[in-house]
Amino acid sequence: MHRFNISHACAFANILCSCQAPEGGSVKYTPETRTRTLSGRIAVTLWSLLLLTATACESEKPQTQNSDILATVYDKTLYLSDLEGIVHEGMSKEDSMKVVQDFVRNWIRETVFLVEAEENIPREVNIDKLVEDYKASLIKLNYETTVLDKMVDTSITQEELLAYYEANKKEFQLDLPVIRCLFIKAPARAPGQKEATADWEAGRLEKLREWSSKNARVHRLEPELWYKIGDIAELMPKNFLKEDNIKRRLDFVRSMEGHIYFFKVLELVPRNRTAPLGYAEGEIRKMMLYNKKAQLLENMKDTLYKEALEKKQITVYE
Repeated sequence: MHRFNISHACAFANILCSCQAPEGGSVKYTPETRTRTLSGRIAVTLWSLLLLTATACESEKPQTQNSDILATVYDKTLYLSDLEGIVHEGMSKEDSMKVVQDFVRNWIRETVFLVEAEENIPREVNIDKLVEDYKASLIKLNYETTVLDKMVDTSITQEELLAYYEANKKEFQLDLPVIRCLFIKAPARAPGQKEATADWEAGRLEKLREWSSKNARVHRLEPELWYKIGDIAELMPKNFLKEDNIKRRLDFVRSMEGHIYFFKVLELVPRNRTAPLGYAEGEIRKMMLYNKKAQLLENMKDTLYKEALEKKQITVYE
């Protein structure tokens, strides 16, 4: 990425027509002439644009700070240096002009809105404090993500998972039924269906996985995994499998709408029951890692506090 080339400044001449400038070359602003319209609220320094585009065609010399001014909106100013990096090596002149024009127009619109927002801040709102609080939050968040995330122990044993699950079962209530199942969807004319059906009835999963990898559109042949009924139902013809009819369709091999479907429910847990550990495991891991990180953060705060006390860097004024 190279610095903004002064030759691209010629593109700014095209902005003039969009800023509604009167004859004379400038749009001036005074408090007495303020209006609520966009044209009245924008004071674009067209004389500087004309100067910039004229000198750009004559010289590649660096511009002074005054001649770098591109536009003003009330007391806010857009400088040529603010555009550094938006035009990239290899861009055509036309593309460069469009990028610059869009940038300046967007800056004007956003700045007009900012001025209006600034003028309507409630008196009771302390913007400086909000900014400081937000800044502090960003700094702490950056520290947490760059330092604490590297320090926290992310390993969680199966015993720890089970202990957390047993102690917090009330937190894992199902709002939808879930199932463990086996499922295959293959084209109706897929070869080897007779053998696949025999393997299905015999429960030969390895052979079914091999056949499915070559012939099936979709297959779910991991018996330990849990699914929402809807996640499997959407792979079948519309409304064929639903919560209220699944108990009548627990095990079948059926041809429908140009496909053959193999489906078998291994376990069903209705809504409003405790979610199985296998289904809730992902959420449990997230919660346990969050708790580990929170505890590490509190420990670190305690350590830093004690260190500051020992170094006599804390003073409380009564």
